[in-house]
Amino acid sequence: KVKELPQDDNMKPILALLQSGEINDGPKLSIIPEKTVVSANESDIEKLKRAGVAIAPVAANSNYLQANFIAVDSVDGKVIQLLEAIKKQLIWLKLGSTEITDADMAAIGKLSALTRLYLDKTNIADKGIAQLTGLSNLEYINVAGTKVSVAGLGKLKELKKLKQIFVYQPGVSGNDWSGLKNIFPGAKIDTGGYV
Repeated sequence: KVKELPQDDNMKPILALLQSGEINDGPKLSIIPEKTVVSANESDIEKLKRAGVAIAPVAANSNYLQANFIAVDSVDGKVIQLLEAIKKQLIWLKLGSTEITDADMAAIGKLSALTRLYLDKTNIADKGIAQLTGLSNLEYINVAGTKVSVAGLGKLKELKKLKQIFVYQPGVSGNDWSGLKNIFPGAKIDTGGYV
């Protein structure tokens, strides 16, 4: 057993942390906000479901919602506009691998309760990202495989709760990583390139 092994002074604090469960391996995302919210209108949810959007609670016994566009055949401005009706409850939005455009991002920028936003493998560029500066609760953004550059991400520097940024493939490369770390010193920036 671990407790029977000899423990030098370097190991004791590490084992104590393991036992307490307080290991800090980077910034943590909140599951749901502490503030409660009323439930969304069922007819608004049904409109989104009819458009092919998967809507589900983010946790048991919670009125906060997540929306996933994975099964939506064609993402257009009309479907994106439907999200505004549930903007108080919607905290996770998955638009990865969709045809969303920079023009649609103005509507996304109004979803002020969002904490997680997945835009990976889309055609979003700096112009679209610039419209997200009002998402003050945003903790996580995934722009992997997009045209977003360091300059575009820099527009989000005032989002103080941003803790995790997934950005790799075309938009950001080489010397840009240190620039990103300077813009977001407290965030975990995942650059891909796993070995």
